[in-house]
Amino acid sequence: MLKTLHIENVAVIEKADIQFMAGFNVLTGETGAGKSIIIDSLWAILGARTSRELIRHGQNKAVVSALFSPLSPAAAAKAEELGFPPEDDTLLISREIVQDGRNTCRINGRPASVSILRQLGETLVNIHGQNAGIALLDENSHMDYLDSFGGYQEVLEEYYTQYRKLLDLRRSIKEKMKQNALLQQREDLLRFRWEEIKSAALQPGEYERLRQRRLLLGNQEKISRSLMAAVTALSGNDEETGAIGLVSQAEERFRTCAKWSPECEGFRSRSQEILALCQELERDAGSFLGTVDYSQEELAQTEERLEVLERLMKKYAVDEEGLLRLEEESRREVEQLEHMGEDLSQLNGKYAALRDRVQALSQTLHDKRQQAAKKLESRIEEELHQLDMPHARFQVQVCHAGEEGHIKFTRRGTDEVRFLLTTNPGEDYKPLARVASGGELSRIMLAIKTVLTTAEDASTLIFDEIDTGVSGRAANKVGEKLFALSMEKQVLCVTHLPQIAALGEHQYRIVKEAQGDKTLTQVELLDEEGRAMEIARLTAGLGVTQQTLRSAREILEIARAFQEDCMAKKALILRQW
Repeated sequence: MLKTLHIENVAVIEKADIQFMAGFNVLTGETGAGKSIIIDSLWAILGARTSRELIRHGQNKAVVSALFSPLSPAAAAKAEELGFPPEDDTLLISREIVQDGRNTCRINGRPASVSILRQLGETLVNIHGQNAGIALLDENSHMDYLDSFGGYQEVLEEYYTQYRKLLDLRRSIKEKMKQNALLQQREDLLRFRWEEIKSAALQPGEYERLRQRRLLLGNQEKISRSLMAAVTALSGNDEETGAIGLVSQAEERFRTCAKWSPECEGFRSRSQEILALCQELERDAGSFLGTVDYSQEELAQTEERLEVLERLMKKYAVDEEGLLRLEEESRREVEQLEHMGEDLSQLNGKYAALRDRVQALSQTLHDKRQQAAKKLESRIEEELHQLDMPHARFQVQVCHAGEEGHIKFTRRGTDEVRFLLTTNPGEDYKPLARVASGGELSRIMLAIKTVLTTAEDASTLIFDEIDTGVSGRAANKVGEKLFALSMEKQVLCVTHLPQIAALGEHQYRIVKEAQGDKTLTQVELLDEEGRAMEIARLTAGLGVTQQTLRSAREILEIARAFQEDCMAKKALILRQW
């Protein structure tokens, strides 16, 4: 619970140390005296956004600190989790706000961030501000209230975990589909390239062979004439003796000379070799000449084939070897890409199975909400009757979101939750925004808080002007309900109504005074006489008389009797347990 609040240089408060008690604490004072500053200071401790305008005029910094002790199990566990273990079941949280916008936060003297204050604050204090009743009109918040009451947190967490997995898987599938589209384009390109090169049926070394053949066929006549002349030069004809005949004659001469000169034997041997070479050359050339068979059709075919190969080599900027390599690489990659659809098929199968799981969990969640809705309706109606709304009927509508036949998953399931109300007999249920007045909204909010208080982690509940739009007997009922809440949690309430203030166990008066050129706000804990004077002021304004003072004391006595009766009933229940 909140034990001590220290405020220094915050707005009109120069310095204040407020000791809060267990039970029901009320804060009263004139409008503008500074009650809201105390609430703003608490918001700062809870990690809310602050402004340097909060700093008192003429000062460089503002300081707020709060001591919480004892701690709820949830608060102690959260502090431990965040790395700030409590000391003697106590947490001292401070926040310093400087003119340049810097914030210095500490927990038990150790530096902390605003984010940590915010996380920890959720388990320490729950502030119900003046606008909470208006927030109740927002139907988006109704599911939060129902889920907080329902007690099916494990199902909620499991659903949310599986829902996140479903979203992640859907993103993976979409990404895979995008990748597949790009890969499909690549596969089409590769397949076209592969089939184009493949259709050419290129053979290693074919290009060079074709080039040589084209050269041969293109110059067949020249080659034939030259070959014939060469063969004639070797073999001779009727008119001339060829090289073979001449070398043969030379060999005969060397043979004759060899008889008389040993050196000539070497010449003869060498001439025989030349003769053999000439004969072989003449034979091979003649044989080749017989193969040189010009064909216009073959030349055309060769030209056409070379044109195909040269077009492909130019298109892909490679040589013959590169074309063969491209064909093989394209084939392998196409085969790999053909399996890409299998991965997507597996992902779709996983998605279908996970979607069924999420749908089953959402249905479980829906069923549990339906059950919780009935209980919440009954409990809130009971509280509203106690808050002087005897004819109020409250309905929690739980229905599936989305269009007919189409399931719409959200992070909280497939449901929409709406609170409906009727305050007069015979009227239909209507949304809160269309039926509830300001005072009724305050009481509905209080009824919800009363029902949910045991489920909340925070051990301190703060109500900032819960009496908006409430007066008379309804104010008494609100005060009694706040006191009942304070028997379970520490309650702080800022109020203008004497009926509510009287039911407080501890009352603080906020007074704003002008001292010279400064305006200061003081906070004081009232004794019994001070409470009577303050209740009288709340009742009659500035014109406090002995009669209004006696009336104030009677209000306090009635309130005390109610408190004692409540405590006696609680003690009896505890003894029966």
